Amino acid sequence: GVGAFFDGVGAWAANRRERARAAAAAAATPPPLQVVKLTDADREALRLGCDEMHFLPVPDSGWSVALLRYRPHRVVHASFSTPCVTSPDAMWDDSDFLRGAGETHPFEKKLPLLLVPGCASNAYTFDVAPSASLARALAKEGHDVFVVECRGVGFSRPWRSPNEWADAKTNTPRQHAPTFGDFDYDTYLREDLPLACGYVAAVVGERRLGAVGHSMGGMLVMNLASGAVEETQTRPPKTRKHVTREGSDDSDSSSAVGVIAAAGEDALPWSPWEISRSVTVASCLECSDVSDGGDGHSSTYARYAAVAGIVPDYLYGGAAIPQLPLGPLSVGQGMAIEAFKGAPSERALESDDAVDAEDTLKKDTETFWERNAVSLSTCYPGATEPALVRRLLYYGFGNVPLRLVLQMATLFAPGGLATREEALARRDRAVRAAEARRRDKQSGFRRFKGWGDTSSIDTDSGDATVEEVVRSSMTGSDSAERDLEKKDEKGTAKDASHYVLYLDALRARRPKLLMLAADCDPVIPPTQVAATARAGGAQYMCFGDGPKRAAGTAAPEGADLKKSDEKKRHRVDGDAALRAMLTDGGEHFSHYDLLCGRRAPTLVFPEVAKFLGRIELFGGRVEL
Repeated sequence: GVGAFFDGVGAWAANRRERARAAAAAAATPPPLQVVKLTDADREALRLGCDEMHFLPVPDSGWSVALLRYRPHRVVHASFSTPCVTSPDAMWDDSDFLRGAGETHPFEKKLPLLLVPGCASNAYTFDVAPSASLARALAKEGHDVFVVECRGVGFSRPWRSPNEWADAKTNTPRQHAPTFGDFDYDTYLREDLPLACGYVAAVVGERRLGAVGHSMGGMLVMNLASGAVEETQTRPPKTRKHVTREGSDDSDSSSAVGVIAAAGEDALPWSPWEISRSVTVASCLECSDVSDGGDGHSSTYARYAAVAGIVPDYLYGGAAIPQLPLGPLSVGQGMAIEAFKGAPSERALESDDAVDAEDTLKKDTETFWERNAVSLSTCYPGATEPALVRRLLYYGFGNVPLRLVLQMATLFAPGGLATREEALARRDRAVRAAEARRRDKQSGFRRFKGWGDTSSIDTDSGDATVEEVVRSSMTGSDSAERDLEKKDEKGTAKDASHYVLYLDALRARRPKLLMLAADCDPVIPPTQVAATARAGGAQYMCFGDGPKRAAGTAAPEGADLKKSDEKKRHRVDGDAALRAMLTDGGEHFSHYDLLCGRRAPTLVFPEVAKFLGRIELFGGRVEL
């Protein structure tokens, strides 16, 4: 008991020091931009294929975001000349025949790309192995690829601990897993990603960029493409003065390519940018029980949405905000399984070519990893190589800021993902409603009900539910007020950056967007992806055989079901179909399988490359 007490005091003191160091670092002068060119030894140690790592300091943040660059490959173009023999000497000259067969020309410059990983994920999502790497595949197609890791993700660097940035012996960059972080979804959207986009635009010399996002990364990509932070596309970050290449003050300029600098700080390249084409993988902007009509299965994360209404006030701001330790938990799971059964073979990962599942010898160890190392929220059993599952557990996951989780909880409310300000206001309304009900009923503890919970609600019990509060705020007078907020004094629609619901911005802008879904994804169900695609006018594709509808699932004749009851029944049917897909023998995919799975290189990657590689003429009005 005494030892536990002193251990607790020591942990509290350590956490307090950590928070103090983080606050001091955020106010300190940022480190300079650093570009690290990786050696073959670095790539082998990291098990990544990137050519460079760029560490871009974000002003007043205490962090440098990491951009992993995969330089484009040269492309071989077929020649239209006909091989022929022009003289007797030419009979021994094979240059004509080589020219006829094809020759290497300087590659046509394709759309530069930003790849954004999802919540708790990092760059390994896009490059877990040579045999399953979207980043390498797109670089082979001629794209200049940058995987963006925002603050607190992967190789991003905390200013407070420069001695931890790289390995002391080899100087190879290292990952970081912060335990505290005062940032959320809008921090990534409003600060980190706009700075990264402007930097990439300046480095590659192109205003038009493409983007690919997985899960939460797809949400961020949709927000960038729909103009949710439009003011950051033509002006550098407000925290720094804009200086042109000639050195004159040009803080009001919106077109000149320049650099960002403050007094005494090193200059950072920056240029205006726009997202011209984007692809999302397993992502949507609303995942409520009304957005898809109640036809599909519910999200496994919807049940946690109630956390937005019950956490203490102090967790909504300040340096004391903890992170959920998902990184250590995933590593611990991998270590435990490996200690019990050993590591799966990596024979299938040694080449760049995809390996057919039927050609892979499934040993007892690999079968055990397939069945026990992943949950359905990660991979469908057997869809991803066991060795890749192990890599994801060891390298692919990190900690998650609680503030980020609190804002992401709005994804499961009617209306979908909301801004930071709306999320806080929504939480305050829920708390006030809970207090009012508690006073009225003079009862004790009252719980919050999360979205996706199909249990019945006893309206006379006095239970305070976040769901009810949000639903009431989405209808009636509140909806009229929101409609007015979207228009200016003349009654015309405001720009997308004024929307409090990010799905509304997507509806208004309708960017060029391809949305991909997995049929057996319990995190972002395919019906929710399809609903967002319809709202934004996007192209939609779902991979997998889908559920096999069992006979007799229709409502009995003469049944008088209320609309809400009918939606619940459909949702229960959808959840049953999700469970049935685990044993029906079909081909199915889950949340990470579209990027890391065995079939991803042959099914998914070509579709992504084809969409991003389309040639646009006449300002994008004609596509080839």
